[in-house]
Amino acid sequence: MALEPWEKVAGSFFYVGYKIKGPGTVTSALVFLAAWFIRPDGVLIGLLLALLPLSFYLGYRFEKYIGHDPSCFTLDEVIGSLMVLCFIPHKLVYNIIFFIVWRLFDIFKPFFKPVEQIQQGVGIVLDDIIGALCTVGVYLLYSWLF
Repeated sequence: MALEPWEKVAGSFFYVGYKIKGPGTVTSALVFLAAWFIRPDGVLIGLLLALLPLSFYLGYRFEKYIGHDPSCFTLDEVIGSLMVLCFIPHKLVYNIIFFIVWRLFDIFKPFFKPVEQIQQGVGIVLDDIIGALCTVGVYLLYSWLF
C-alpha cells in the first residue's frame, strides 16, 4: 500500500515537495505570498486549525511509506508559516523579516533538533511548530522592546 494521490498532493503542497529544490523554503514563501492576499486573520486561523490535524496524519503516512522526515513532505512548513502569519502585523517589512527568521529557526533548529527524531510523523510537524513559536517569540520580544 502506498500513499494515496490526494495524500501526495496535500502533503507535498500541490507537489512542490516533489518538484522543486529547497521545497520547505519555497512552500513557506508561497504560503506567505498567498496569505498576503487572503487576510483577514480569521481565515488564516481557520486554515491553520483545519490543516493541523491533517498535517499530523499525513506526516505519519509520509514517514511510514517514504521514510523519516522526507523532504517532499512540506505541509509542516504550511503549518509553521500560518502560525507565524497569525501573529505578525500585515505589513510587508514584517512579512519579509519574519519569513527569514522563521526559515532560520526551521532550518537550524538551534535548541530543538532532537524533537525531529520523534517517530510516527509527530516530530516532522512538531519541530516546525516549535520553530514557528520561536519566531513568534522573537516578534513579541521585538514589539515589547520597541
